[in-house]
Order: sequence, then C-alpha cells, then structure tokens
Amino acid sequence: VWNNVYIRSIIFDHLKIYHFVHEYTSKEYNMFCLKTLKLFKYKSYITELNYHSESFQFNFEDNEINEDLFYTDLTLISNNGDQDMKLPSSIERLTIHSNEDLSNGFIPDSVRSLCFTTEFNQEIQSGDIPINVTLVSIETLNYTKQIKPGVLPMSVVSLSFGSNTFTNSIMEEQEEKSSDNKEDCSQVLVKGSIPDSVVYLNMGNFDQPLTENLIPDSVEELEFYSFNSEIKSLPSSIKRLVFNRGFNQDLSILPPTIEHLDLGSDFNTEISNT
Repeated sequence: VWNNVYIRSIIFDHLKIYHFVHEYTSKEYNMFCLKTLKLFKYKSYITELNYHSESFQFNFEDNEINEDLFYTDLTLISNNGDQDMKLPSSIERLTIHSNEDLSNGFIPDSVRSLCFTTEFNQEIQSGDIPINVTLVSIETLNYTKQIKPGVLPMSVVSLSFGSNTFTNSIMEEQEEKSSDNKEDCSQVLVKGSIPDSVVYLNMGNFDQPLTENLIPDSVEELEFYSFNSEIKSLPSSIKRLVFNRGFNQDLSILPPTIEHLDLGSDFNTEISNT
C-alpha cells in the first residue's frame, strides 16, 4: 500500500488535516458550541474539544489555518437551533466549560478523558458519563451536587476534584428534609461515590475526616491539595500519599504499603516509630 503513490498522498493529506485540526481544537481559548461545530468542516477529525454552550468563536485573525477549517456560510445553522446537532463521535478528550445538561447522550461514547471546569454545576446521573471514560476531572470551584454511588462508571481509573470543597458527612434524613438550601452543604461524598476502579485519586481541597470505606481499596495514589483533618481510615492499597499544604495530623494509621510519602511544608507532628 505504501508504494502506491496515490494512496500515500491521500494518507498524507489526512494526516495534515488531523494535525491542523488538533492544533486548533486543543487550545483552550478555541472553544466550540454546537453552532460553531456546524460550521467546522472537519468534525470527524476532532479528537480533543473544549466545549462551551454559548461559545461562538472563530478568531480567524489569530490563526492562518482557521479559514480552511470553517465554512463561512452562516446559513448552515438550521432553524432548529442546536437540537439536531451532536458532538462528533471522534472526540476522545472533552472539556466542558459551561453548565451543560448531560442527559440524552450529550457526551459521545468515544470520549476517554472528561473534564468539567468553571461553570459546570449539574447533578451527574447514572449513564450520563459513557462507560469508556477512564479519566474524570471536576475542576470547577462551585460544584455543589452530590456524586451519588454508582454514578461514575467503573471504567474510571483517574479521578480528580480540583479546587472543590467537600464534606463527607452523611446528612441525617431529618436535616435533609428541613434544609431550605441543600447546596449550602456543598458536595456530599459518601461510600460508593468513588468507584472501585479508581487507581489515582486527587481529592483537591477535601478537608473532612477520612472515614472508613470512603476511599476504595483500588486507590494506589492519593493526593490532597489542602487537607488538615483527622485520618480515621486509609485503604491498604495506597502506595503513594501526598499532602501539598496545611497538613499537620497524626500519622499512626498509615498503611505499610506506602512507598512514597510527601507531608508538605506545614507538617510538624512527631511520627511514632511503632
């Protein structure tokens, strides 16, 4: 096949398009909405996408290849708005920058890496995230919805919570019923919220006591950005444990499996030899 000049030229043409498309779509400031996707000539070549529901950016003047990537006829946008448009099935890495409703198969089955940023604050339902996703990152500062047990698929091996603030206490049923604003409780993280498939877990700004079974036995790497609460339980599977700042707690419960331990610059507690 490679000796065939015609086929080889076609392959090179496709590789060139893939390169141009990736150079454009991988930049975070080149966000797409469903309308701009309609105007994009090479949707099937997109493997990485930054999505925002209200983005309508072309930035033709910023990149000389943009005019070759987009159609210029705005009549391609149908009168039905975005309802007849879906994200391309070629996407493997998807970043959602808006508060998008994930129902009705919004996220393509092809996605392997999924990141939520800035405005996202939707409650994730079972089935919203495809079973092929292996990396999930929730990086928004204001995510307040409970991650219910079983919602994140068992395919997820890397899970990060960015700068979110959590509470792992399970609210009493009476308190739930009497609460006028459940979002004041921030995000409730309970047993089963983190799937048993997760190997790498970054808890972000989680700063509540680590209760038994909150972190599954599958986790081998555990990292905190700002944590200084009591450690009541750690799974025996952990090999790497990192506290970035603020940590100064007793470490008598550390499992013997730990191979790498970073206590951060604020640690000043005596470590027992027993």
